[in-house]
Amino acid sequence: MKRNCLVLLIVVFTMLSCASNTTKNITAQQQQEFDDLINSEKFEIVFVSAHPMANTGMQAVANAGLLAPGSNLARIDLLGNPNYMRRVGDSVSASLPYYGERQIGGAYNNSKDVGINYDGTPIELTIAKNEKNGSYNMNYSIKNNTENFVVNGIMYPNGSVSATITSSHRRTISYRGRVGALPENIE
Repeated sequence: MKRNCLVLLIVVFTMLSCASNTTKNITAQQQQEFDDLINSEKFEIVFVSAHPMANTGMQAVANAGLLAPGSNLARIDLLGNPNYMRRVGDSVSASLPYYGERQIGGAYNNSKDVGINYDGTPIELTIAKNEKNGSYNMNYSIKNNTENFVVNGIMYPNGSVSATITSSHRRTISYRGRVGALPENIE
């Protein structure tokens, strides 16, 4: 019994000591630059990985070997796959690849409907700073021609972003990426 407790304590200690801290080693200047970027209301998020909900359809795709190299059922590598989520003033836009199960059918032969695409003024946009760790919580709802999306994200001072998108027509998917300044040619 003592041996099991000791092993459990070692495992817990190891997990806690290896956990990543997204606000560790952030200087006051870096935090201020991050705050300025978010408060400018002009930023772009580019995602490096997608994390679809596991289901039998996705499992069949993985078993068939149809996922790109470096990808698996839980994490799909997006490097080389153009994507973005942007905020410019009161508007938001996104062009994201979607991996998962569509629950309500979409239009055929319309490549624009394959991914998650929207552009416009969101409903109930909130971006609030978490004073404890310097991150920002981003939440909004938006509609495109056929779907409603609810976006919940966290932007950390080191530039990393985690976002989850819930759709009225598809299963939920999460993305991981980086936030940065809006490219010069985009207004």
